[in-house]
Amino acid sequence: MEPLRPVVDSLLIEFLRSHTFSRTDFPFRDDGMVRLHPQLARVVAAIDVAEPIVDRIVQDFSREIASLGNA
Repeated sequence: MEPLRPVVDSLLIEFLRSHTFSRTDFPFRDDGMVRLHPQLARVVAAIDVAEPIVDRIVQDFSREIASLGNA
């Protein structure tokens, strides 16, 4: 996760800036917990992570792990 954190943080900030939230987006449960409304949760889950960036990070990480076996 850590190598992807800047990508995810950037996407999250972009989403927060582009979305106007309402009180109904965050329903309170009877036990006091606050959740995302299921409709908003679907929108958040559908955010597309820039695949070329993710692929590059995963490949770089895989090479680093593989090189540890050769040390």
